[in-house]
Amino acid sequence: MLGIGIYLTRFVKTSGDYFLAGRSLPFWAIAASIVVTDIGATSMIGLSAEAYQHGIVAAHWDWIGSFVAMIL
Repeated sequence: MLGIGIYLTRFVKTSGDYFLAGRSLPFWAIAASIVVTDIGATSMIGLSAEAYQHGIVAAHWDWIGSFVAMIL
């Protein structure tokens, strides 16, 4: 990990390079980042509890929320 970090410091010169990847990411990479950010351990546990309490409608609610976030 240290070696990879040292190698990649060649490409990161400003905070914009670090946080925004130099504004060079393709659309599909940004969309994938949004989707996987929405999916996490708390999301999985929380949706399981919601599905237990309210039924399968919890899965639709999460999908609708992700869809709107991706469009915006």
